[in-house]
This record gives sequence, C-alpha cells and structure tokens, in this order.
Amino acid sequence: MMKLKKKGFTKTFKKTTASVLAASMMIVPVNVMADEATEMFGNTRRVAMEQATAMMEMFSVPGVTIGFVDVDSGFTWTGGLGYADVEQGVAVTEDTLFSIGSTAKTFTAVAIMQLVEAGVLDLDEPIITYLPEFSMLPNPLHGGDYRNITTRMLLNHTSGIHEYSGEYFASDSFRLGYSDGQNREAMNNIFSVLPNLHMQNQELNLQTYNNTGYILLGILVARLTGAENYFDGFVEFTQESIFHPSGMASSSFEITPENRPYITLPYHDAETAAEGFLYVGATPTGGMVSNAVDMARFMHIMLNGGVYGDDEETRILQASSIDEMTAVEDGMTIGLGIMYRHHASGAVSMGHAGGLQHHTDVLLDFENGIGVFVSVNSVSGMALPRLLGEAIWKAAVYEKTGVPVPLNPYRGTPFVPESLEELAGWYTTSGQLVYEDGVLVFPSFQGSSIDLELTPIGDGFFETMLGVLFFQTSGWCYVLVSCTKCATRGTVRANPCTRKL
Repeated sequence: MMKLKKKGFTKTFKKTTASVLAASMMIVPVNVMADEATEMFGNTRRVAMEQATAMMEMFSVPGVTIGFVDVDSGFTWTGGLGYADVEQGVAVTEDTLFSIGSTAKTFTAVAIMQLVEAGVLDLDEPIITYLPEFSMLPNPLHGGDYRNITTRMLLNHTSGIHEYSGEYFASDSFRLGYSDGQNREAMNNIFSVLPNLHMQNQELNLQTYNNTGYILLGILVARLTGAENYFDGFVEFTQESIFHPSGMASSSFEITPENRPYITLPYHDAETAAEGFLYVGATPTGGMVSNAVDMARFMHIMLNGGVYGDDEETRILQASSIDEMTAVEDGMTIGLGIMYRHHASGAVSMGHAGGLQHHTDVLLDFENGIGVFVSVNSVSGMALPRLLGEAIWKAAVYEKTGVPVPLNPYRGTPFVPESLEELAGWYTTSGQLVYEDGVLVFPSFQGSSIDLELTPIGDGFFETMLGVLFFQTSGWCYVLVSCTKCATRGTVRANPCTRKL
C-alpha cells in the first residue's frame, strides 16, 4: 500500500486509503485519496512508479519497496511493488522487512555518536583505551600500529585494520550465516582472532571500506554500556536508544520469531529463489532489517537535526552530531557512517548503500530536505536502488525548488581500445576485470548476475550504472576508485588486490 501524509508531523504515521497493488510485474493504481496531500510531489511519484516498473523488468526484480520524504513539509510516501513471496503471491508492502546490509552502518554510527554525546566515548581516543584486549600485527609491507587506531578511524574507514571478508576468512565465526541469521560468536570471539591477523595497511594511509571496523564499533557500544554478551548488548542498546524512541517499531539488528515472517524472501532474480536467507552474523556491520515506514521516519529525523518534527521524545541525536557524521574531510568520500557519493550523471549526494541478497540505498539531501529509501529482494537488482533513488531524488528536488540537481559531467580524451585492453586484470572492488569486445567488464559484479560495464568518459574516468570510477596505483597494485567531488580524488573501496597488473 502506498501512503501519503498531510503536512505536519505526528508521533506515528497515519494510515490512508491510497494503495498500489502489483499484478505480476505490472503496477496498478487501485485507489487515490481525495486529499490535498495527493497534489504534493505528483510528478515525483509518477517518476517513481514509471521508473520502478521499468527497472524491475530490466533487472528482473520480484519486489521493491520505496520511501520518499520531504522534511520541510512533513510529506511522506511509502509503499511496495511486486512480491515478497512470488510462489505464494505475497505482495511487498510498506511494512515488508528487507535486510538493508551495510546501510546498517549508519545506525551503528548513530549509536556511537549517542555515546559521544553521553560523554563516555571520545572519537579521537585510541580504542585500546576502551578495548584493551584488541591487537593486530603490522602489515609486512606497509606497517601500521593498532595502538593508534581511534573510533573516528573505524567510523570513516581509515583505520587500516584487517578486513575479515573475501579470501581472508580466518574463522567460521566470521562467516555469513543462513537460516535464523544469528551468529553471536562472531562478535564474542573476535579478540581471539584479530591478534593473529595483519593490518591491511597503515592507519590513516587510505580510506578503505572495511567491515571489521564496524564489528569493533558494535563491541565498543556493548562494552561501554556494560553488556556481557557483545551481540545481545549491541542489539539491546540500538533497540532502546534508536528504534524505540524514533518510532521505528519494526526495525532490528536481530532476526526474531516475531519479525522473521515479515522479511521478504531472497531471490537471485524474478524467477529464481535463493536458498536460505543470507544475513550478516556480525550484526553491526550489516545485520539489520527494516521497512519503508521505519526508514522514512529515520530520514525525517536525520534531515531534521535528530528529531522527528518538534517531538523531542523522538530525538536520537543532536544536530551537531549529525553535522559531524556528514562532514567529509578533504579528499575522502566517507564521513562517520555516511558516504558522500558521486552519481554517474555527475550529481552528488549523501547516504549509504548495502546488500547481500537484498540490496538497499538511502539518499539524504540535507540542502533540499529530501530523503529517498529503496530496497529490492534480489541479487539481480543490485543496481536498482541507487538508480531509482537518484531518479526520485532529482525529480523531487526539481518539483520542490524549480531548480535541477546540479551536475558536473566529466570531460577528457576518449580511450582507445588498446588502452582499455591494457587495464584488464585484478582489481580490489570485485575480482578480475576483463576486456571483451572493446569493453571493460566485471563479470558477476559483487555476486550479481549482471556484468558491470565500464564506459570510458575521458581522462581516465569510466561511467557505470553504479557511478563514476577511475583507476590509480596504490602500493603494489592498481585499485578501482569511486569518484568524489572532483576528478582527482577518490577512495579505495575494498580489499587489496591479489596480484599486480
């Protein structure tokens, strides 16, 4: 059911009679409420529906959920398209839960900032002050000293600590879990594993996207709140300090018998179900479920300085904390749990994406007060949330302000096929880059069945469905880098490559 909300805030969302049902892959408007709210963002809603319909077919996606908010008017539009269970004909609605993957890192960062506000944590104090059992070996080539790592470095991915994923699985306790998705030992056993691992690189040397750092942040939350079990302590703190006061009644960092029936099934594509439910056991780094209703509330709060409307009972952060989370240092693309993203069109936004079998994107435009949440329930739909979210955002900004989202397209000398062929090899983001028929391609990009094509747009830059990318050397190998504010800055986004080109 799609939902519209009148101007102004209330403590809970009001149900309306507006609804949208999905029949197969077609979206059929059933009823439109006779209300002044239906006139708000009409073009944006039309773009959302048209683009969602087309993209679901393009990427073979069974189900999509959308949340769109305008904080200045209090407007909210949420709902679902397609199916949460194709075989049983269960539709995706605004209440359907999705695993939001790494988007959960933003909530872990909120928990950390709450502890900073409480005066029990200093972002720039070495984490061994709070976690004295933490240690890690220096990198054989690049050094690094774990004793210098701070909470801020963990939040903005500059710590240089070992990344647990990929070929670096050191223990079954770090593996991804199926069925109920709970793996409490992943957090409780971490200090028996990390001392035997090497730093990935020197601290503050690179901004390298890292999941292990967010596991440590979750442990830090549990430790500073007196919990004996890290997993349970983190879950309890986020429930009591984030989800309950904000009104995110269905969201959780834990799969329970109560919320499991509301989680959409995972799919490879619109016709192929995935076996089991893939879920991150090390919960602070990506193990959260939520829905469009809850994420709409969260976007309102983040865009409104930490509080929902003028209801102080819903406050989860001070405005100054959100400002610190969203402040991106020169030459970097990640703040404290929130990323600065450069879209393929040249537009820029803040937010966070995530995914395993479900894929999610949250886009926050603090300047214009616009927030967009999109999540899909298939691996094949990895690119859809960001593309659809960008389309909704651009339409909303133009409809609200009359001014298009500013673009900064890249220009330069076109590549010739010979130079493209020379770039084929191993890269950090997703494995081997191959050259096929004059095109650079990542086969099965990050587990997706969709090839990621890199289209040269000049001067070393490539446009993809996921954004603008370029290549640079780092230490002993090439890395694939995502673009930031200008053509000379970027951030490494994954593990060190396996060999030189």
